Amino acid sequence: MPRDNMTANSLVPRSRPGQTALAATSLLIAASCGAFDSSKNSVEGVSGSGAVLRLNEVSNGFGQLLPHSVLRPGTNEIISIRSLDDIAANVMRGNAILPTVTFPTEAIEPDNTPGNHFIYANFTQVIDPLTVLNPSPTSNGLSGPVSVTTIDAATGSSLSADGRAFVGGKTLVRPAGGGQLELQQWVVLDEPTGQLVPTEQGLENNFQARGFPGLGSAPQNAATLVSDKTILFVADSDANLNSFETFPQGVTIRFRVTTSLVAANGRRLADQVLAATTVGSDELSPELLRTPPPAERPLISPGNGDINVDPETSIRFEFTEPVQPYSVGEVLGQGPPLLSSAIKISFGPATGPTDVPINAVPISPYDLSTYLVRPGFQFPGQGPEFLTCGTFSTVSVSLSTNQIEDLALVEGTEPGQLVPNTNSRGADTDFETGEGPGIVNAPVAPDVIYVGRSGANAGISVLDLNGFGQSTGNPVSSAPFPLEGESRFPYDPNVTQNPTVRPILSPGECTIDGGSAGVFTLTLDSSLSDLLATAPLVSSATDIHFGHALDVTFRNAPPPFGCQAGGGNVCALDGIKIISIGLTSQANTVVPTQANQLGGVSPGYENVISWAPHPNPPGISFPPACVSPFLAGAEPTTVDPQVNPTTGLITPVNNLLAPGNPFPVPANNAPPRGLLTLETNQFFLGPSFGQTNALLCNPYQIRQQVGHFLYVADRPRNEVVVFNSNRMLVVARIPVADPTSFAMGPNIDILAVSNQLSDSVTFIDINPASAQFHNVIKQVQVGNSPRGLAFDGMNEDLIVCNELDSSLSIIAASSLLVRRTINSQLNRPFELAVCPRQLTWSFRRAVYFAYILNRTGACAFFESGPNGVNGWGFDDVVGIVSFDFQAPKTIQLDPINLDASVYIVHEGAIDANTGDAGEMGDGAISRLRIESGPFNAVLITQSGFAGGSNLRGVEFGVPLSVSQSAGQLSGIPIDIAFDNQRNVGALLGPRSDFTAGSPLPANNKSQVRVTTQFITNGQQNTFEAQFMFAAVPNPVGASGVIDVLALGQTGTARYDTNPYIAGVQSIDVPQVSVLCDFSRQ
Repeated sequence: MPRDNMTANSLVPRSRPGQTALAATSLLIAASCGAFDSSKNSVEGVSGSGAVLRLNEVSNGFGQLLPHSVLRPGTNEIISIRSLDDIAANVMRGNAILPTVTFPTEAIEPDNTPGNHFIYANFTQVIDPLTVLNPSPTSNGLSGPVSVTTIDAATGSSLSADGRAFVGGKTLVRPAGGGQLELQQWVVLDEPTGQLVPTEQGLENNFQARGFPGLGSAPQNAATLVSDKTILFVADSDANLNSFETFPQGVTIRFRVTTSLVAANGRRLADQVLAATTVGSDELSPELLRTPPPAERPLISPGNGDINVDPETSIRFEFTEPVQPYSVGEVLGQGPPLLSSAIKISFGPATGPTDVPINAVPISPYDLSTYLVRPGFQFPGQGPEFLTCGTFSTVSVSLSTNQIEDLALVEGTEPGQLVPNTNSRGADTDFETGEGPGIVNAPVAPDVIYVGRSGANAGISVLDLNGFGQSTGNPVSSAPFPLEGESRFPYDPNVTQNPTVRPILSPGECTIDGGSAGVFTLTLDSSLSDLLATAPLVSSATDIHFGHALDVTFRNAPPPFGCQAGGGNVCALDGIKIISIGLTSQANTVVPTQANQLGGVSPGYENVISWAPHPNPPGISFPPACVSPFLAGAEPTTVDPQVNPTTGLITPVNNLLAPGNPFPVPANNAPPRGLLTLETNQFFLGPSFGQTNALLCNPYQIRQQVGHFLYVADRPRNEVVVFNSNRMLVVARIPVADPTSFAMGPNIDILAVSNQLSDSVTFIDINPASAQFHNVIKQVQVGNSPRGLAFDGMNEDLIVCNELDSSLSIIAASSLLVRRTINSQLNRPFELAVCPRQLTWSFRRAVYFAYILNRTGACAFFESGPNGVNGWGFDDVVGIVSFDFQAPKTIQLDPINLDASVYIVHEGAIDANTGDAGEMGDGAISRLRIESGPFNAVLITQSGFAGGSNLRGVEFGVPLSVSQSAGQLSGIPIDIAFDNQRNVGALLGPRSDFTAGSPLPANNKSQVRVTTQFITNGQQNTFEAQFMFAAVPNPVGASGVIDVLALGQTGTARYDTNPYIAGVQSIDVPQVSVLCDFSRQ
């Protein structure tokens, strides 16, 4: 019907019969909050070319449709939802998003005068009408970025709504004489009166402009309706705005704006918009959208039989209208992933499927109809093409009925009860995952060497020294011995001959649990790649160190002590983890015992470096033991004894995997027989399981998460990347100016990072118990171009080599401030090794020594203080050793000998008879040591110091120098490391009178242990290495190898690492550049 005289009433909502008081109140407040004057600048305060395009509001005149509103928890304050953080902080079951306003059933406007139904969206920036308006007669006047549709929830039918679209009061019109459509201004704002008035063009088209919303009255938002920042859609099925119309009843009206909408300044819409409402009371069920008939497949993506899907995928669900986030799943940002009553995601065999916990997040704070469901962990994937991994690659997805809730409140079954509408239809679909990024389950220390690799495919590899773990890898294993590259996990005798072992061990079925290919092989991921961390996780690895054991932070105990998403093993609680140790007869490692209690170690202390888990690593299990934190690995073999079912006697479970020949002998058809280590470092020490009462659990000594925090210098990205060393998952990223080299405090509390380009050292807190964990706590300026740096083993000082100004900066460990700068006898120093203060061993000099490598090949000798008249150390460089280490590469402490000896990597081996250097270009590694000198502290006097005038009376020798020319090396090495399989690192760390803080009761990184509790003579080297590993990036005929040298053999011969190929073989590692063991300085 035509419009009569219009009133001056504003476009405000009115209460309708059946509307609750709360809903009516919320609409009034929402309308008030949403009354924008779009003639002003945007909410960002600017409207220029750099301003962001965002939504201000969507309204139907009767109230605000967007942004949604919610009560601030615990208050009556209504707030607008404008970010996903707003949802996470405020929306939860019991505090739902408030209902959305609906249209009346009559063709009226908010002031009760006759008029057309309409919806408008107002934005922060000017919209170009020609990017929104579409002349096609089938498009209802709107282009791709903007659509208004009606959806029948019962049938899923979706149609374009009939109507006319405006931007800034402009619309497309075909002239009376025909021809091309014209953009005409139909309505403008008369600013003196605040009224909307038709233009001549608007009146020329059969006076249709009189049907424009609010025309003839003075609504509060009149300026918004004709703003250049507003898209307005008016109901119109007969091309005549004067015949006032409603939108259709019984369907959901959806107003959608995608992020492809572009403002006049060229900026795209930041967040997708989807407003939905109904004509009359909303009693429509929220349903999953489906494809058109006849297929009618649910809009779940991936789904419907999709193949080769990324195992890291999220799953997208699209509903007919906005729904309450918590009804979909645990809202992202409110807690760890949980199983959902609405959506079930599972994979694996039907006899034991794995149900996947999820988080749910809408794609936009302005579109609550479409959700991304994020699985709590990565799907296993398909594995390489030549392997069949059973049903693990098939992922089933289902939606349950009566679980998804919309925003409406309708009368329930009880008097006065208001309940939301829920979905009446369920859905089932599935998809197949492809190979995807490889899953990693790598062995952990002390049975590993971490390998940094450079070049186009830079990253991290793990060299396996255990050889019998259930790591990711190739599950194929032949008999009677495994062929090259096949799994040796089935040859752990505990797998096939020890049925009492728990958790039960069985050969792997796919690459996620295939097992190790043996000692001296690189661990593979589930895609069978030996690069376990590469781009985009990390772009380079210029240095690597590893710190605290991961179980100090991540463990499988019940909440709140471990797992945060339910579950957890009550027997993995801290109070039941009691570390008890004793020394072996050879005193090279420690063994678990109940006879002695490790002093100073409280219950729940982190996994000790002396012991590897069994297996190393335990296999990945589905479902995972814990989702948050994500612990996919099974617990190490339990400490629980076995009970004889006949006699009832309780006896320990014997570990059948002992030291032996780790290699098969193909000529004899003999399988691998035992561990590489000469003394057992694997014991059955895992938590009990299957108990509900902690009092029934046995004390244990090792648990998940196995592994350590692994720190990697990613210099191109200017950051330190922290990995989980077992799973190669990123734990943290720490911005640093120019991470060049690392030094870790012996108490594993500080990581010092030299920044060569900024002449500084950055200190990072790496103590998990600290409030500043993984934060930069200080940056100290040092000399020009700092490179190598190292702490002494008793946490007194950090020494920094400043290459370009030929100086050393001595930083006190107690203050992290430079206490001394040294310039004497240095020529471009770049690397160093620092020995622990000699207390009761070696020459008992009561000082610590450091060897400083200069680029010239000269090695400077530093002696610590205390200096002065009554001192016994110069705290300075006291001379240059007599040997020339040509083209030096690096230096590391000798882990075995306590005679202040080091290994230096250089060119030209040192002649044992003359002490002269060999030819340049001949790779060499030499051991430099103190061979003679005064015993005990050598005091300093006014006239000098006792014991001689040069090098403090110390004489040096090179008892060993291996070389490429002698066949001991494949080329010129650039880095070295040592195995840590036998160590007494579980003992208390050492200290001196100058130590900063207290030493760690276990896992201290010092080269020495000083205690009479376990060691007869009071001191013991911490690490009894059997092998030295040398990184050779450019050997003859290869692109990179790791040479393995047997330290115990005469002449330190190169060790054969491959029994399948004749001759002495090194380990192929293209682009090898860094080697890291636990003791690395």
